[in-house]
Amino acid sequence: MEVSVVMVIVCLVLTGFYDNITGMLMNLNRVKEDVELYRVKRVIMANIASAIQYDSQKVTVVPGKFGSILKADKWGQRRTVRYYRNEVPNSPGLYGLYQSRQVKGKQEGINPLCPITVDVCKWNIKLLNATTVELAIVLRALPGTREREFREIVELGNGYVY
Repeated sequence: MEVSVVMVIVCLVLTGFYDNITGMLMNLNRVKEDVELYRVKRVIMANIASAIQYDSQKVTVVPGKFGSILKADKWGQRRTVRYYRNEVPNSPGLYGLYQSRQVKGKQEGINPLCPITVDVCKWNIKLLNATTVELAIVLRALPGTREREFREIVELGNGYVY
C-alpha cells in the first residue's frame, strides 16, 4: 500500500515537471555540442598559432577551392606546412580542416585537424598587416545544427606574411 502511494506521488510529480525535465535534457545536448565546438576550435587555433607564431620564416595566404590556404615556410629543414579546408573522404557535403606537412625530398603527410563529428562550414584568413593574420572559422556540430563562428588574431613572432 505504501509503495503504491509513493509510486502515485512520483508519477504526479514527473508529469507535472515533464516539460521542465525535457527542456533541461535538450539544453544539456546543446551544451555538449557547444563544448565539442569550443574544444575543436581550441585545438585548431592552438595548432595553427604555434606553427606560424614561432616556427615560420614566411607565411603566405592564397585563395583555394574551399576557402583560404595558409602556407607556412618553416625555419630549418626546408619544411612547409599548409592549412586548408577540403571535403571529408567518403562523406559528401562535409568539410574538414587539414594540415599538410612537406619536408623537401620526402613524401607529403596530410592530417585532419578536426574530428568527423564537426563540419567546417567556412574557413577564411585575412591579412591585417605584414606580421598579423586573422583566422576565421565556422564550425557545425554533427548530427545537430549547432553552429559557431570563431575568430582569432595571430601575430607572427619571427616571420612575415606575403
